[in-house]
Amino acid sequence: MKQNWSEAELIGYWSLADSERALLERRTEYGRLGIAILLKFFQIEGRFPLNHKDVPNVAVEFMAKMLGLPVSAWNEFSLTGRTGERTRAQIREFLGFRPATITDGE
Repeated sequence: MKQNWSEAELIGYWSLADSERALLERRTEYGRLGIAILLKFFQIEGRFPLNHKDVPNVAVEFMAKMLGLPVSAWNEFSLTGRTGERTRAQIREFLGFRPATITDGE
């Protein structure tokens, strides 16, 4: 993923629509920032980040400011384990993606 983003690019690619903000309801600080970043990263890259450093700092700072959260909340968000798996599944479902099946391959 590119690391340098202009302000206009940040606004265009990393801002949340009202429908996307609904995913953030009833979450902790780190959960809100984490799901927002994963959602946008997936929309841009077509995959989820493997680690926190995959996401450009400027994008994390932009999203944290937009949501009124500390940047440190991103590093507290678990990308692995049950929480990470559940969050990725929610994002895929929200965006209309599902895991590929054998039938898809045929």
